[in-house]
Amino acid sequence: MIFINYYSSVNALGNSIPDILKNLSDNHAPGMRESTHWLGSNKNAFYGNVLGELPVIADEFKRHNSRNNRLILAALLHDSDKFHSLVGKFSKNRVAVIMGTSTSGSNEANEYVNAVISKQQTPSDFQG
Repeated sequence: MIFINYYSSVNALGNSIPDILKNLSDNHAPGMRESTHWLGSNKNAFYGNVLGELPVIADEFKRHNSRNNRLILAALLHDSDKFHSLVGKFSKNRVAVIMGTSTSGSNEANEYVNAVISKQQTPSDFQG
């Protein structure tokens, strides 16, 4: 049996649970943006984006610096005391961090594909 004791979220509806719930009830998704820059197509498409600054990954973890990890860190920082209390109560082996995303990494992949299409130098830090 699985019990969910706490959750946090950052998404196109907002960067905190109260903001997400308010925007959901107001039928407002501030992070849904129209763009034409995807994969060099120049066609309009809507995509969800987390707005605002994401936390910086410490230099000692720069190898793991990705948008996914900054999103996880943003969600964790909303109430890190609660997260740490759960780890203290149940041990780190019984606490899970689960992330779902559909577009994270898309900007980096888009830059890489556009560089290949235009025969420019590909980003050296791209890790597909």
